[in-house]
Amino acid sequence: MKGLRNAGGNWVDGDRFFDREVELEALSERVKEGIHTLLTAQRRMGKTSLIRELQRRLADESSFETVFVDLEHYESRLRMILGTESYKTALSLLTETAVGDALLTWKSIEKYRGAHRSGSGDSAGIDDVLYTLEHDGYLAADSDGYRFVSGLLEDWWKARHGAYFIPIDKRRSKQRAE
Repeated sequence: MKGLRNAGGNWVDGDRFFDREVELEALSERVKEGIHTLLTAQRRMGKTSLIRELQRRLADESSFETVFVDLEHYESRLRMILGTESYKTALSLLTETAVGDALLTWKSIEKYRGAHRSGSGDSAGIDDVLYTLEHDGYLAADSDGYRFVSGLLEDWWKARHGAYFIPIDKRRSKQRAE
């Protein structure tokens, strides 16, 4: 699409992928043993290429079905679709879910609606954001509220955004603070 730029580089594969056998073997053993592994390095060091090659080799062995999900791009898609203000609301709702025992309760949603109404005059924005989060596969509704569809995404979200987040039930209103 014109106007969208690539946030990172292209990964390498085939003949352009070489000299990472030690790393591939170590990762392959960990995957086969069911050990969760976090792969970190500076940007442009070949993490994606390494994982893509591991994914290809595991698929060739027919012992695994693999899926590649780039969580960073998953989040940037939200910003593009929702726009700045609704994106901030989505961040709050997702983080509330991740830090709130993996549940965004109906009570919390009502508090968000109330806060949104006092700031913008209506609550339609919260419902639109929740629709997008459900449609895009972040959250699913149940009788208690909304939950993450993916435990992996939930864990990542909590680690990325949860450290300094204050759940809506623990926030003081402006009126009480003054």
